[in-house]
Amino acid sequence: MDNQVDGRLLKDAEELINRSDKEILALSMGVNPLKKDNYQMAMALRLKNSLFDLKQEINGLKNSLNISSWIMGIMTFFILVLTGVIVWKGL
Repeated sequence: MDNQVDGRLLKDAEELINRSDKEILALSMGVNPLKKDNYQMAMALRLKNSLFDLKQEINGLKNSLNISSWIMGIMTFFILVLTGVIVWKGL
């Protein structure tokens, strides 16, 4: 069984990957006259963009939670220190 990939197909795939979403949709519409397939391609591209935006938002949320957890840890430490000082001084 030969698992070699044709070099021309690799070049075509590389060119397709480097195209914008609009160019990919235009190519699909030019080659495929079926409206449902073109609509499906448009929705797939829109979903891809939505997932990319979601990934960016999740990364922002992760960074925000990381900063918040550090701040909460520092505040807890200060509360423990101040409580210890109050108990030690007997106030």
